[in-house]
Amino acid sequence: MCIEKQTIPPSQRMEDLISILDVLKALSSRHDAHEISFAFVEQVARILSVDRCSLVRVRDGQDEGHVLVSHENENFRDYVIELEKYPELITASQTGNVLIIDDETGHPLAQEVRGMLQQAGMASLFVFPLLRQNTGADTLMLRVARRHGTFTPRERSFLQTITEITAAMIGQAYLLESLQAANRHLEQLAITDGLTGVYNRRYFQERFEHEFARALRYHLPFSCVLFDIDDFKEINDTYGHLVGDEILKEVVELMIVCTRHVDILARYGGEEFVILLPQTNVQGALIEAERMREHMETHVFSKLPEDKKITISVGVAGLDPEIMNVSNDLLHAADLALYEAKSNGKNRVVVNENLKKE
Repeated sequence: MCIEKQTIPPSQRMEDLISILDVLKALSSRHDAHEISFAFVEQVARILSVDRCSLVRVRDGQDEGHVLVSHENENFRDYVIELEKYPELITASQTGNVLIIDDETGHPLAQEVRGMLQQAGMASLFVFPLLRQNTGADTLMLRVARRHGTFTPRERSFLQTITEITAAMIGQAYLLESLQAANRHLEQLAITDGLTGVYNRRYFQERFEHEFARALRYHLPFSCVLFDIDDFKEINDTYGHLVGDEILKEVVELMIVCTRHVDILARYGGEEFVILLPQTNVQGALIEAERMREHMETHVFSKLPEDKKITISVGVAGLDPEIMNVSNDLLHAADLALYEAKSNGKNRVVVNENLKKE
């Protein structure tokens, strides 16, 4: 349903034009989608003196809608509503038409919605579909309600004009944010291990090169911790690979608790993990590694019998600029220490103190 254009005196048309320019000016000074959307509903509510003004997103086939912004509170966002309580939103999204309900309307939904409006203390309602997104999956709508009085023909015409003008701007803002979020998600997937969620080996290597070069350049302490889950093949053989995967995820959760936010934890391969400790000497790395080993040894894993313990062997090495020229020198030193820990009975921490290089 389109709103019939009304004959409006020139003076009123000029006032409406000035109001539209005020809205556009308010929107142009905002940057992200939420700010633009809030500025829009805030200006509409101010110009028309309405009691409720919000932007609502409805997705086809869903029982819930999302109130993205409301003019009453700039911090209000993404509030979930049950659509069965808002039949006007369902109808407007399905038809793509403007929906107006007040005391004099003959709309088929009038009786059903009027009771809900009265319960909310509202007398009239205006719903305008701004645009459909994602190939028709989503509909973004302006919903305006008033406690007293109906919407005049001039107000209806103004609402249609301003929403048509600003729809593209709001839609582009939300589309841009969706694309940015998707890109961030893809970037995160590219640098993380799919099972455990920590950094993968490729990204670890990039960070390792950077942190190693930085430590050499500024003469900073820098350490590397390499650890391996003891007898992990036995876990897989006894309890199955699905349980083994859960163990790996639980091990990572324990490691995150034991490490600092500046440390870089990555899955190096299989059941082997590596931690980079910027600005940490080998003594500090040893303390952190021993804390991890003890935490692991005493932990009761959710997928294993209570008496079944998981232990780790840990190799620790610190940067020695006199003999280490590239990052692999430090990693190899930690690997030698890990091999020593495995050879000497497992479930222990070994610090590379000039272990013989192979």
